[in-house]
Amino acid sequence: MTVESTQQMILNTALSLIQSKGYNGFSYRTIAERIGIKTASIHYYFPRKSDLGKFLIVDYKSRFKDELHHIDRDIDDASMKLQQFTNLFIQTLARGNRMCLCGMLAIDIVTLPPEIVEEVMGFIRDIEQWLTHVLTRGREAGSLKFDGPPEDQAKVVFAVLEGGMMTARILNDSHHFEQVIRQLLATLNTSTGR
Repeated sequence: MTVESTQQMILNTALSLIQSKGYNGFSYRTIAERIGIKTASIHYYFPRKSDLGKFLIVDYKSRFKDELHHIDRDIDDASMKLQQFTNLFIQTLARGNRMCLCGMLAIDIVTLPPEIVEEVMGFIRDIEQWLTHVLTRGREAGSLKFDGPPEDQAKVVFAVLEGGMMTARILNDSHHFEQVIRQLLATLNTSTGR
């Protein structure tokens, strides 16, 4: 096992565990047993669990921003941007009934180390800012409709997605989440005739 592959296996396993069990739902021993290494090997890369958690959230935020950049680069229509954005959440849920990393961390927020809380809050602000921009452009172009300020609607969209994922996990029903998304997009899209 190479140094890079060991570290990447630790990260992949920890991400899967957080997205399925939450930050407090596993220990270094859990990771070590899953990938067949000693806990000391994990401590070598991440001396504290908070180091691992912060690394994961920073990396997740970076990859998510890359996805948003691709959406912005490849798609002009705001309603299609929102559709592609919601697909990111659908894909996450489809991978073993997982939650969005920040959604799962938000559930544990009162017990998280401050440096992770700060990163989760930053992620939420970044997503809501991106959504505000898309909603503003969509309203200006006439492809999206909603009442109130775009900033408020961005909060609604993000909350519906996170809450919809949580409900679908509870019900173990990804179709439930897809219905929530369809309804959300239909209420915003001017082409639905509403």
